[in-house]
Amino acid sequence: IGLNLRPEDSADARFDLAMTALAISAAEGNAAACLVMSHILRKIPGAGKAEARIATSWLAHAFSEVLSRRAEKMASAEHKGAA
Repeated sequence: IGLNLRPEDSADARFDLAMTALAISAAEGNAAACLVMSHILRKIPGAGKAEARIATSWLAHAFSEVLSRRAEKMASAEHKGAA
């Protein structure tokens, strides 16, 4: 749903509802939702430096989630190998 959003329709209630759900999912650590948030924020007409900074923050959050999961998997594999 998020990828089908058009930021030029940001006054639409459906856009608001979808972005709210997306923001909740991103805040809960869903890396894909973080990436979509970043993408949409960059496409908003008239977006400036503030929006770019927020989009970059979501992008960094997405990568930190992925890297954190990868580190947990590697630590788990090392623990199993040592046992």
